[in-house]
Amino acid sequence: MQPLNISKWSGILQWCEYTNFSPSRIITVGDAGNDLEMLIHADKSIVIAGAEKRLIDIADHVIPP
Repeated sequence: MQPLNISKWSGILQWCEYTNFSPSRIITVGDAGNDLEMLIHADKSIVIAGAEKRLIDIADHVIPP
């Protein structure tokens, strides 16, 4: 369970603002439902094989575990 309006993606955006790094250059790797938002918004998304189907469906790349 996560607090409202807090996600891995919101953390990435905060880090980007702090470091002056463009969010359009972010590559994310995930394998679980709580990774969905960051995988959707990242420039490139990588999902581990065997992850939830909805993650595999939106991934740019699927890699072995």
